[in-house]
Amino acid sequence: MHIDSRNVGIVSTNNDRSLSGFWRDLVSDAQTVTIFDELSDARSSDILIIVGAQALSPAEIETILAWKLSSVIFHATEVGRFSVGESDYDLCDLGSSEWFVKGPTTEFPLRYRPLAVEGEATAIFSISKGLRDFPVAVAVSDYKVVAFSEIDAKSIDRSVRNSIREQLVYGGVTPTSPIRVAIAGYGPYGGMGHYHGSAIEATPGLELVAIADPSKERQDSAKAQFPSISTYQNVSEMLSSSDFELIIIATPPSTHFELAKASLTEGKHVIVEKPMCLTVEEVDELQTIAISKGLTLTVHQNRRYDADFLSLRDIIEDGEIGEVFNIETTVGTFEHPCRAWHSDEKVSGGAAYDWGSHHIDWILLLYGESPTEIFATSHKRVWHDVTNVDQMKIGMVFADGREATFIQSEISALRKPKFYIQGTKGTIVGWYKPMVEEQISFPFGYREVHHHFAEAPVELEVAKYVGDNRVVTQKHRPKFTKPFEFHRNIAAHLHFGEEIDVKLSQVRRVIGVLEESQRISTSKEHFYKF
Repeated sequence: MHIDSRNVGIVSTNNDRSLSGFWRDLVSDAQTVTIFDELSDARSSDILIIVGAQALSPAEIETILAWKLSSVIFHATEVGRFSVGESDYDLCDLGSSEWFVKGPTTEFPLRYRPLAVEGEATAIFSISKGLRDFPVAVAVSDYKVVAFSEIDAKSIDRSVRNSIREQLVYGGVTPTSPIRVAIAGYGPYGGMGHYHGSAIEATPGLELVAIADPSKERQDSAKAQFPSISTYQNVSEMLSSSDFELIIIATPPSTHFELAKASLTEGKHVIVEKPMCLTVEEVDELQTIAISKGLTLTVHQNRRYDADFLSLRDIIEDGEIGEVFNIETTVGTFEHPCRAWHSDEKVSGGAAYDWGSHHIDWILLLYGESPTEIFATSHKRVWHDVTNVDQMKIGMVFADGREATFIQSEISALRKPKFYIQGTKGTIVGWYKPMVEEQISFPFGYREVHHHFAEAPVELEVAKYVGDNRVVTQKHRPKFTKPFEFHRNIAAHLHFGEEIDVKLSQVRRVIGVLEESQRISTSKEHFYKF
């Protein structure tokens, strides 16, 4: 079921706007979402949701089932008996609380007031109370029954929304024919090729079938880790010899544009590692091809799903620090840069395109628009055996005067915080938390294993002004996140039409900032006005 090609109708018999709003938000990426006043007007819907279903008469329920719609969801909101045809369901109030909802493949917390659904049906979601599981959403052959009377919209984060939607709207169907995926460029055991291969294996609806890499050693490594795949010397050979629908391009940035263009031309959906390419002109050309062929084109912006950024975004969107007017993000340490292609300007595109691809994406997501002015400075003072600069600072000013700064540095002996964000009611700060594993092992004795300082999510401290010269501080732990959310979204998009997370309009904004920052930093102009 492709949700983006379906018309969803919502009928509320009790005029509860909050519950109707819950469903409207849940199916927001449908082709149309219409809230009908009259049941008879909803007949043309592909998916029909009735809120307050217990107010329907037996004749109305019979009429709905006779319409033979793609999907019907009866949302019961009251304690008592609810009958659909010859099936009877007893609904019991379980009380308002934060419940741990269990589904076929996932579990999640939800603050709401569920009703237990007792009757002959297959449980979709259930909750445990005492030592007993109570179904709270059930399915039969041609409809579903969902039962709750209240729900706290703030407890429905992205992952909860996706879990509910996959089971109730998509029907919990695992596609019988998975999307066949190929990877261009393979980094083994922790590299991006291995990462994407592992993500594909863990994501229902995707299947890894091929990998292209010029290194025989990396091909052998890929084959050892994913035995069923085919391996190729180059992407051109893989495009002509292997049967797949989606390609993930995980090669150095300077190669992204040509490989993406060739793949789109051959009719493949394309995911590109960040950055998509090095210029806005290249983004536009790829977008033109993708649109003309009806293909999906996006970028693996995996840091959007980092636990600390998700928490940060929630804090800001909930208005805890008021209107945000200054965002500062930093990544850096004092050590020799990576000696691989990351530090070669001709291959990487320059220092701006590395961590800047993530941090600039964060900033533009939080502000929701592109800057009107950019300032950029750089230093080449210590590491002269690599061609990327040692430090780059990108400053941005937006149309209404809001500002943002990103710093990437290989010469920062004392780190600045990862996040420093000011709003009209308070400030957020998040300090990096380097991870060190201490080990005692024979015959080496005491050892320390140091992980990259930027991998661990940071704890956020929120300081809010409460009047009378008083500031109150709170600690926010990173949100719980599931791995491979990007890949789940891609699978749901290609199979069911779910709205894609990383949109080309957003990608274009990020590349625009990176391109101009790199240019004016290199030319020493230092300033650019759009």
